[in-house]
Amino acid sequence: MQHNHDAQHEALMNMKQLRLELRAWANWWLRHEYGKGYAHCSTCAKLKELRIHMVSVIEMHIKPPPNVIRYDRKVEKLSTDCRRAIRAQYFCRGNWALVGFDNCKTFLFWLRRAELQLICN
Repeated sequence: MQHNHDAQHEALMNMKQLRLELRAWANWWLRHEYGKGYAHCSTCAKLKELRIHMVSVIEMHIKPPPNVIRYDRKVEKLSTDCRRAIRAQYFCRGNWALVGFDNCKTFLFWLRRAELQLICN
């Protein structure tokens, strides 16, 4: 019984750690002109695009730290809906309508799926 509780606790801690790292990843991009100098809402509006920001990194000559690059690559491997959910949660602070989700339930489904895929990879 104790082993099951420890496994659940470890999974919870992994999810907490992942969310902290994703928040740090998104905040780094938000601080480094991801929106190309426009207001925060422009950043969210730009997120309707399917690509994250690998092209804009090359264009802007920004050198992200290794942990940011690692999450760029991990998120880029996710399905389109998973990437949209990650963007909505971590760049747009949970405003799922900005990236085209019909309802909160659908957004949460794709967000959980994305987070679980990121933990497993």
